[in-house]
Amino acid sequence: MKLDIKEKLRAEIPSYATIGVALSGGRDSVALFDLLLKAGFNIKAIHVEHGIRGKSSLSDAKFVEDMCAMRGVELKTYRVDAKKCAIELGLTLEQAARKLRYERFEDALNAEFCDYIALAHHADDQAETILMRILRGTGVKGLCGMQEASGKYLRPLLSFSREDINAYVRENSLEFCEDETNSDAAYSRNFLRQELAKIKTRYPNLTTSFARLAANAEEIERYLARVTPKVEVHDGEAYVNDLKTDDLIFKRQVREACESLGVYHDVESRHYDLLLALRDGETSKSIDLTNGLVARKQTDCMVISFFKDEESLNTVPLDAVLNGEACGATFEVIEGEEARAVRDELLSGKLKPFGIPKTLYADLESVIGAVVRARRAGDVIKKMGGGSKTLGDFFTDLKIPSIARDSIPVIAKDSEVLAAAGVEISYDARVTNESERILKINLKNSALATKLSH
Repeated sequence: MKLDIKEKLRAEIPSYATIGVALSGGRDSVALFDLLLKAGFNIKAIHVEHGIRGKSSLSDAKFVEDMCAMRGVELKTYRVDAKKCAIELGLTLEQAARKLRYERFEDALNAEFCDYIALAHHADDQAETILMRILRGTGVKGLCGMQEASGKYLRPLLSFSREDINAYVRENSLEFCEDETNSDAAYSRNFLRQELAKIKTRYPNLTTSFARLAANAEEIERYLARVTPKVEVHDGEAYVNDLKTDDLIFKRQVREACESLGVYHDVESRHYDLLLALRDGETSKSIDLTNGLVARKQTDCMVISFFKDEESLNTVPLDAVLNGEACGATFEVIEGEEARAVRDELLSGKLKPFGIPKTLYADLESVIGAVVRARRAGDVIKKMGGGSKTLGDFFTDLKIPSIARDSIPVIAKDSEVLAAAGVEISYDARVTNESERILKINLKNSALATKLSH
């Protein structure tokens, strides 16, 4: 089968758009890179080195760098620590790598490096994704699988099989990297891939069948979207107003309520069973869901919101929690040679955290005497680029979810915000050549970190 993606993509995106190809160096992404170049699209490349495979991973990054240089394609490389992220957020290594990878894609889009991100997912990946969701107990939406175009993300190869792509690579003598972990069945997706390969020997039309299932599920999903009443969201709380509707519509409203608050994953069948019992139970009862969400039943509706730990948001003197924690954030003082090394890396641009949430570094002397607290009306922050803004407008510019804003710990002197944990420091708290002691600020609240990363 000929891999013809030009006509379909031209119908999806403007002719002037720049496509950032997610280029791992593997077979599929190299094929996509080559196809887009030959089709005449304006492309750039994005490589994310996950810090998982040591020298092999660095070798892949060098391969991608050389290939882009040879083809005259601009490349942006990001380096992340998936192992550390997995430990800090309690994720599997696969989940952490995916989370960090998509955060870097968002960074590239927000920095206007490109207009779209092209991913090399194909029909076999679609089958693996749907099967994995089935095994996790997905609903109809999960059966829809991945979409060829979803916002700024494009999957031009989604209708082609792994065999089609392999044939293209052979015919065009394309070089690529082989990720040795792809054969490690300890990873869930690799295990499913190997099992599906066995099943395909007896059922060769397997990927076509999964594609048909996805199309049928998408048709049902579109219908349900039309008949489901909209969820109301006010002041960070989502309201499911019709408690007498049938179970299917109720569960869909709950899912939309969670998504409206920035939680797109981990709401499972057991949660829906608890929610149905809550709906039919006594008023004023509540249950814990996932990612810090709480559902409570009122007389004529169900309210879903994030749990607010009022105690953790009390005002705390910063001086009392140095080398400690407060309000869901940690504060570490860096001094001596280590401080000078961090200062030099910050000022040279070598140490430049990306994405949100991120580690912050502030000049310690600038924040001594401040307090740690939740945001308040009238708070302002001095931007690194110059000028001041209200903290609310500043959060809006950075697309911080409204539901997360009241939970973000801030360091402030009166109404002047010197740092918003996980987000940014003010110009007045920046590290300068004169900084001898540095305050390292990190979010400890993993549920809040998850909200900020969406």
